[in-house]
Amino acid sequence: MGAKATGAKCALTVFIGYGLMYPLLITLEASRIRAIEGALLFFLSASLLFYISVKEKDSVKGNYSGIFSGLFFWASIGELLESAGFVKVESWTNMPLYFAILLMFLMLWRNGQISASPAFGNAHFLAIWGLHAYMVNQYNLLGKTHWSTYPSAAIFALLSAYFVFKLGKSKRENEAMAYGLAALLTGWTVIEYLWGWGVIPGP
Repeated sequence: MGAKATGAKCALTVFIGYGLMYPLLITLEASRIRAIEGALLFFLSASLLFYISVKEKDSVKGNYSGIFSGLFFWASIGELLESAGFVKVESWTNMPLYFAILLMFLMLWRNGQISASPAFGNAHFLAIWGLHAYMVNQYNLLGKTHWSTYPSAAIFALLSAYFVFKLGKSKRENEAMAYGLAALLTGWTVIEYLWGWGVIPGP
């Protein structure tokens, strides 16, 4: 399979993962006890996947393990523990912590101290956290139909198109998977804006 096909398959696979995980999270969030149990299960699964990403570094298998470890860590912390009332990760007061972790990750990545596969896990978790915090704070402080939501959505749409373009130019699998995941994340953010505006039905 070529690099471009690998990147496109990555975006589709993660998209399907989002779709399968969403109803499960809704079910678990209906009960505080189930949310805590689900958070523990997701955290353990994410830890195992992250371990696999370290052992299988710089491989497609390792990259997928990293990507889904990031998603499962988010499900545990950003969704289930938050719904159970233990954390509030999207709060603007947590942004200094977010940027400190982001800076640390970027420094480790720049210095070559973290390989591609576990980097996918870190990057996926941080990307979801950052996008979620931006949108939630924008909605809470300004409203879902505030004028600022429209240029925000336009920027994310342009970013998604740019990442698709870069995916089409990719020659290496790691690069293609990164662009595929980035295109999915930014494109999904646009869909969430459309939900917020009531343009399309959503949660």
